[in-house]
Amino acid sequence: MSDRLVEERLSRIAEQVAQAQRNHEGTERVPEQADSLEVEGTSKGGEVTVVVDAAGRVRDVRFAAASQALSSAQLSEAVMEAIDTGRRTAATKIRAIVDRHIGVDTGLGQAMLDAYEQMAGPKVGVTRRAERSEESKKRSAPPGLVFPGM
Repeated sequence: MSDRLVEERLSRIAEQVAQAQRNHEGTERVPEQADSLEVEGTSKGGEVTVVVDAAGRVRDVRFAAASQALSSAQLSEAVMEAIDTGRRTAATKIRAIVDRHIGVDTGLGQAMLDAYEQMAGPKVGVTRRAERSEESKKRSAPPGLVFPGM
């Protein structure tokens, strides 16, 4: 084997070792920054504000004076909306942290994002009340064509 080939291989190995070291440092920095992350999410009307952590757990809920004018169904929707907004903001910030230290386009970065997403649980999306309302609309729809003898 020529000296040039040996040097190229050693250079590639050195690059891989350096990348592994950067990955190791990044995997330490991401949790350090994520563990201290807290973001706010607010309902569209500003009636409810929640604070969520990196895993999407609700840490605080604040109700503005305007929330007193809401019905219980509207208040429920406002709370869920604020939680969803907070979780989406937290996910965006976690993605930026992972990208800065590891890269979201790497296998390791994607695995870390998946882990945080799994901790956050399913997306809040629509509330159960809204789902029940949709189900009730489907049930109250007129039946389709009925053919005699079938």
